[in-house]
Amino acid sequence: MPAERQGEITGFLSKYNKLGEIQATTLIGESVMNLKEVGGSIYAIGHNSIAGGEGPCALTGEYGGFLAKFDAGGVCQWAKDTAQLNYIEADASFIYAVGDTKELESFDLSADVTLQPNGDEDDLLIVKFKLSDGAGVWGVTRGGTGDERVEGIAMNGANLVLVGRTASDQLDNGDLRLKNLQHHAAEAGKDTRPLNSGEKTMFVMELGADVVPSCLTVGSGANECTDAADSSEGKTIAAGKCYIDGVCHANDAPNPSQPCFKCEAGVDQTKWPAEFDSVNYCFIDGNCRSEGDRAPAFSKYNQASVCEACQPSVKADGYSLVAGHFHDRDFAIAETERCSKGCKGEYNQISAYGVVFEMQSNGCQVMPDMVPTVTVTVDASAATLSAGQKVAKAIKAVSEATATNEGVGRAWVHYHGDSSSCTKTALGGQHEMCENTPSASADATAAAFETVLYYGQAMARVKVQQGLVILKAELSNGALGATELADLKQDIVAHMLVTTYQSAIHAAYQVGLGGADVAEAQATAADAWRLIQDNWAGSQDDKARLASLFDVETPPTGHHYCTASVLLTRNLPASSSNHYGSADADGARSAGSLDMAFGVVAKGKDHVEAVAGGLGMEVHTPKDDDLNPGRTYLSAADLGVLKATYNAEGEKQACTMPPPSPPPPSPSSPPPAEAIDLQESNSGLTEGEVAGVAVGAAVGGIVLLGLVGLVLRSLLFKEAKPVFTCLEKATPNEKK
Repeated sequence: MPAERQGEITGFLSKYNKLGEIQATTLIGESVMNLKEVGGSIYAIGHNSIAGGEGPCALTGEYGGFLAKFDAGGVCQWAKDTAQLNYIEADASFIYAVGDTKELESFDLSADVTLQPNGDEDDLLIVKFKLSDGAGVWGVTRGGTGDERVEGIAMNGANLVLVGRTASDQLDNGDLRLKNLQHHAAEAGKDTRPLNSGEKTMFVMELGADVVPSCLTVGSGANECTDAADSSEGKTIAAGKCYIDGVCHANDAPNPSQPCFKCEAGVDQTKWPAEFDSVNYCFIDGNCRSEGDRAPAFSKYNQASVCEACQPSVKADGYSLVAGHFHDRDFAIAETERCSKGCKGEYNQISAYGVVFEMQSNGCQVMPDMVPTVTVTVDASAATLSAGQKVAKAIKAVSEATATNEGVGRAWVHYHGDSSSCTKTALGGQHEMCENTPSASADATAAAFETVLYYGQAMARVKVQQGLVILKAELSNGALGATELADLKQDIVAHMLVTTYQSAIHAAYQVGLGGADVAEAQATAADAWRLIQDNWAGSQDDKARLASLFDVETPPTGHHYCTASVLLTRNLPASSSNHYGSADADGARSAGSLDMAFGVVAKGKDHVEAVAGGLGMEVHTPKDDDLNPGRTYLSAADLGVLKATYNAEGEKQACTMPPPSPPPPSPSSPPPAEAIDLQESNSGLTEGEVAGVAVGAAVGGIVLLGLVGLVLRSLLFKEAKPVFTCLEKATPNEKK
């Protein structure tokens, strides 16, 4: 082996005598895939992507494969760069080689014929060469909407026979069409589409003698299909026909591999058009998809998505969300793969937002609509209501809702609007929302905190919408007791407030930036704070500090955002220990649709652990930096983190609180306290303990008493500016 090829993978051709002894070895390409002996010469095909060889046997590796001729002694006579080919046959005059388009980008068979793939699916690649010098005669690709693969070829007299498998709905060869009966069987029992059925079938294909294609008229003399490479050069194409990829097509006939492209004989008879049929198809990732085709699964072995499909009227260049669903893409990527009892790995069916999903959901869950049967009186002042005032009306309606007073319907109209009569907007998503509603505001606000789902739906809005439908059903059937209903109402209100919390944090950030928009940001923050404090369930100390922070008289500081973010995050709205979503009774399922009803999942974490135990799996353990490690239904994950605060590298920044003002000069004064990371601060001191410190200071000395007095002043007086010291370590909600 030459020194420059040492350590590399290389193809070789070796000659042995009858005793199995090597007589000669020739190196060529990176791998030799198949050989054919004709008239004492050896013809080889293989794979190659590197330059090498000399003279007539030199290769560039440009197309990924080669065809070479060797004499009886194994000496190379000539070599040609080709596409990757795997099978070879020959007659007395020609070589036939077959591969697929899996690795094909572009192959110049001759000066005027270039073979290219029709899409991402693997098609058959069939090429005919002259035996004498390896010159290309013709080449074609054959395939349908799925993958094709050849498993072997042979000569039947002068005809080439191929045996292989196809996953396409149909496979055309000239005027003949093979229908995939496996697809028909699959479609008879499942709600699937032909292009996405995925069932394979075997095929046998025979290619007859070369003839001039029916749509071509050649000049007098020789048959140009054998005298030159297969092209339309020097030929006349019949009117109303296309001649593309070596095949005749009627006007408006689809590309067999890419049916969304059709012959447009009046535009170009030799090429498929650049524009696809966007009425009946989507063109996604280089492939045509029929209307209704479902998106592929996100986890291995799972069924195709039930809430994402080709809907050309919604989005022609990608899959879109099916109405009546929401889709959590992050969860879809991480969810448990299809399994049954005894499967390995982690069981992960609760999302980072605490929503329980049934297995193989692909992050899909039903998001039902409601048609209110109540009319909400709107007076002239309604148009001027602030966002906080609109949410307050929805909260009041939820709190007062009973089975007979239409409270849920009123809450729905206040929060979502009446879709039958409102002015709608699509915002950042694909489905329209009523303008100027808390629901639409939730979608817009969530985008700034990255708590918006893949198709533009705010997680908070999703939880509210599902919660209201669940509440209406439970009030009607009377199955839940007073405590359970109170918990359900509390959780709906909590997620209505999430957007208000985010608005307050965002406004605080804008106040901290200063500039001409400070007054508007202060007004927004004050409006949000009024609703938050009316529904406050956290520390009274933190409430007082936030009241001071959001007072429009409080001057802007660089710590506005951190103060609001940390104090609100550690004082989330009151919520229950419930989970909601769609849960499996066990994992022994292979679902082609969402078949688990959504609702209250009592003791959701316990339920998931029980199912995981029955499968012999461990429940998924979130990463250390997860905002919801306990997978509760309401957590810091619901608030998210304001994207505008990330650094240039896209990293989240930890908040640190300012040091206290230095005390009056004194020999015994302690050094100033250092800035403290508020996200991890927690001293465990209660207000009573602080008072105890003050009493101890009085006994110990006047100077220390003065210092503690400053601290107490910042803790106890609403109008005092926020002053944060080591005492800021207290987290009242975590005290025992």
